[in-house]
Amino acid sequence: MRSILFALALLFCTPFAAFANTQETAAKDFVLELFERFREIYAPNNPDAEQQLLRYYDDNFDHQRIARFIFGSYIRRASQQQFERFSELLPKFVFGQISPQIEKYFSAENSATSIKITAVRPLKKQHVIVHTRYTGPQETEIRVRLRPNADVLKILDVQIAGISMLLAQRDLIGSMIKQNNGDLNAFLDQLKDEAETSGKANA
Repeated sequence: MRSILFALALLFCTPFAAFANTQETAAKDFVLELFERFREIYAPNNPDAEQQLLRYYDDNFDHQRIARFIFGSYIRRASQQQFERFSELLPKFVFGQISPQIEKYFSAENSATSIKITAVRPLKKQHVIVHTRYTGPQETEIRVRLRPNADVLKILDVQIAGISMLLAQRDLIGSMIKQNNGDLNAFLDQLKDEAETSGKANA
């Protein structure tokens, strides 16, 4: 009887273990490729850095889920047109905010080769967090949260030194909407202006 139970456990556990190993390998490869891409984008005198960053975001970030999370409860009273405009403006605004922080770790002066993967932690719904550590002049942990989407991995969040891109931007967007007294059209106009300003500052 015990041998039968052991055989059944082995039968069901082996595919699960194989899937977990495959997911872990895919997540590691994805993050290593992400870091390599950041190095290319933040190479010295790259005139197309902003456009390359936005294209990478469009291809590899789960932008619809990110936009919905950052917009928060305001999405309930936004029209479809307002949400679509918000989703369109958000990537440029977000990277305008966090680009200096990313560049700090991936510029030529601070090569990403000094960033090592330390752990891969599976979560619910096949989400996974890849833990990495920057071992340059100032040791820092960088975490990348991924989720599967149509058989490919998409980035949900990037945490640098414990600061979540998602949470920080959600707080900032909420503050901007309150500054505009809840007027979403006025907020979207401000978002457009700040996205263009931050893009020029990082050019």
